[in-house]
Amino acid sequence: MPTIYFRNLPEGFQNQEEAHLVGVDLSGIQRFIFSVTDNEGSLRQIKENSLMIERLTERVLEELETVQPLEEDQIVTKTSGRIHFIVKEEKTVEKMRELLQRIQEDVYLSFAGELRLYHTAIAVTLEEAPPKRENLAHRNLLQSLGEARRKDYGLLDCAKSVPKTDYRNTLDVKLTPDSQHAKNIDELLEDGQKHRYTTGMKLDFDNLGSYFQSLGYADEIKKHGQEIEKKINDVLAEIPNIYKVFVGGDDIFILCNFYRSFDIAADIAQKLRDAFADFEGYDFGVSCGMVHFREKTSIVYYGEKLEDALLQAKTEGKDRIVIEDVGFTWEEFRQLNREMKQLHKKKVSSSQLANIEKTLYDILAAHQSEEKEALDIARDFILKIPLIQDRVQGLIPKRLLRFRPEEAAHYVKEAVTFYFAVKYGRRLKERSTMP
Repeated sequence: MPTIYFRNLPEGFQNQEEAHLVGVDLSGIQRFIFSVTDNEGSLRQIKENSLMIERLTERVLEELETVQPLEEDQIVTKTSGRIHFIVKEEKTVEKMRELLQRIQEDVYLSFAGELRLYHTAIAVTLEEAPPKRENLAHRNLLQSLGEARRKDYGLLDCAKSVPKTDYRNTLDVKLTPDSQHAKNIDELLEDGQKHRYTTGMKLDFDNLGSYFQSLGYADEIKKHGQEIEKKINDVLAEIPNIYKVFVGGDDIFILCNFYRSFDIAADIAQKLRDAFADFEGYDFGVSCGMVHFREKTSIVYYGEKLEDALLQAKTEGKDRIVIEDVGFTWEEFRQLNREMKQLHKKKVSSSQLANIEKTLYDILAAHQSEEKEALDIARDFILKIPLIQDRVQGLIPKRLLRFRPEEAAHYVKEAVTFYFAVKYGRRLKERSTMP
C-alpha cells in the first residue's frame, strides 16, 4: 500500500492510519475550451468555456460534500478540472463512487462526450514524517485514473443518440456575464482588425513536476501549488494590454496585439523569473510558443499552432520561445526585439525592408532544412551581405560582419535572428504608416 506523506496530517487523521485517496479529473478540457462553431464571438465563448471548467469543478466538489463535508486540509489537489482528496471511511468512498457515477453520466451526455469526468480511489497509508522513499501515492492515483479512462462505461452508444444540450444546465452551473472580459476582447479584436495581426502565446513552467516531487509532503505540494498560481496571476495582472484566455496551474494562454507582443513576452518571462527567485531548489524556466495570426483566423487554429510551438520549445531544450518554428533562448529573443526596434527607428522604408527580407528568407529556409550544414549556410549568407549593404548602408549588425568557420552554427542563428528582426521591423513600419 503506497504511503502519502504530510508535514501536518489532516485534522482527525492519525499517523500511519489507512485511508483512501480519491481522484476526480475532467478530461478533454483543451478540446472543450476551443469547441467553437465559428469565429463570431469565439473569443468570448472560449473564455466562457474556460470559466465553465472552473465552475464545474466547484460544483462537483459541492456535490461530493453532500455525502461528507471535506475540510480544506483533506483536499490535497484542487485545480481547474482536478480534485484529489483524502477520505477515511470505506462506506463514504462507496457513496461518493455512486454519486460520481451519476455525475459522470450527466457530464458525458450534456457535452456529448466532448468533456468527460473520470474518478477513482486507492488505499493509502498516511504518515506524518519526512518522505523515506519516492512518494508513489499520487503516481498510483494517476495510473488508476488512466485505467478509468480506458474503460467503457457503456455511455458511448447512448451519447451518439443524445443531442448536445446547453452546457450551462450541467449540474445547474451558471455563469455571470463579465463585462470587463467582453470589453477587453472587443478592444483586442478592434486593434487586431485595424492592424491586421493578433498574437497568441502559450507558456508553461519547466521542471515543475520534478520540483513538486522533491517536496515529498502532500500538504507542502498543495501549499506551493497555490502559491505558484497566485504568483502567476499577480504577474499577469501587472502586464497591460493582454487578454487571459486560460490560466490553470502553470498553463498560461494569452492573446495580445502583435505590435506589443515582443515586449509583453519578454516582460512576462522576466517577471515570472523574478517572482520565483525565492523558490529554493527549483531549476526555473519558462517555455513559450508564440504565433502571429491575421484577422479572421480560425480560433481552433490558434490552439493547435500554439500547442505545437510550445511542444517544440520543450523538446528543443526548454526555457525558450518558439516563433514560426524557430526556437530562441530568452536572451536571443531580447536581442531580436532590440534589433527590430532599431530597424523601426532607422530611416528605412517598409518596402526596402521587404526586399531585404526576401533576400534573407533563404537563410531561414536553409536553417530549417536538414540538407545543408551550418558552414554552407553561413557562407551563403556572407555572399549576400554586399547585396544587402548596397540596398541600405550600415544595416547589417557588426556581429554578422565577423565570421569564423568554427562558429558557423552560432553565426547562422545570429543571421536567422536578424531575418526575424527585419521581418517584424517591417511590420512595425507598416503599422506606423497606417491611418
